[in-house]
Amino acid sequence: MLPTCCARLFPGGSITGAPKVRAMEIIDETGAAATQRLVR
Repeated sequence: MLPTCCARLFPGGSITGAPKVRAMEIIDETGAAATQRLVR
C-alpha cells in the first residue's frame, strides 16, 4: 500500500527529466540502502 501511495503522491519525474517509473525505482533503491546503513 505504501509504494502505491508514494507513486501517486509524486507526479512525473519530468521536472528532473527522468521518467516517472525510473525515478521511483531510484528513490526506492537509495531508500533501502540508507535504511540498511542505519540498521548496521
